[in-house]
Amino acid sequence: MDVRCHASRRRGLFPKQDSKGAALREALPAAKHTNALRLVNAESDGLPGLVVDRYADVLVVQFLAAGVERWRDAILDLLTEISGCEAIFERSDAEVRKLEGLEPRVGFARGNRNASRCPIIEHGLNFRVDVEQGQKTGFFLDQRENRQRVRALAAGREVLDGFSYTGGFAIAALAGGARRVQRDRILQGCDSGGEGESGGQSARRRRSSSSFRATFSRTSGR
Repeated sequence: MDVRCHASRRRGLFPKQDSKGAALREALPAAKHTNALRLVNAESDGLPGLVVDRYADVLVVQFLAAGVERWRDAILDLLTEISGCEAIFERSDAEVRKLEGLEPRVGFARGNRNASRCPIIEHGLNFRVDVEQGQKTGFFLDQRENRQRVRALAAGREVLDGFSYTGGFAIAALAGGARRVQRDRILQGCDSGGEGESGGQSARRRRSSSSFRATFSRTSGR
């Protein structure tokens, strides 16, 4: 079979699967409250080994299997076309790639911009996602509903956000009216959008996008 013909047929599969996944996400209630969503979730969307998260106008993509790695360029081109995003950052650095005989790859795959801190909004709260150095693709999108649950329960309470990473639960608790929040980070440099302090210090946080002001404590500088 002619290679170009075969590639053309396979390229026809990707828009169908990507569009199907995007349509499912747009139908979710969360799509009305955030500009950060998982667009492609590997096997769940019929594309094993491919993960695509959208953070505002930046896509973060992971190629975790040899099958999708083979069609990497075609997939990247189609994602650019379908999403209209300014840039695609690749985070194909998961350990599972070694089992597929693949080397890690991290960096801009399409576009040209500084994505070290990518601003997103989730239920009216601002976060800055580190797509370059953060865990996985940069933010735990699957915890969105849990953060909202904490927000609903936090009024007047003291809250400990253990292993907080970007501080998503801490910020949600403050937005819900928590009297005081302590945050124990797991990575140095992870930031939820405010000015940083050294470990053990407390900071007065003021969120321009929200109507709360509270003491925000860090119990660890790790």
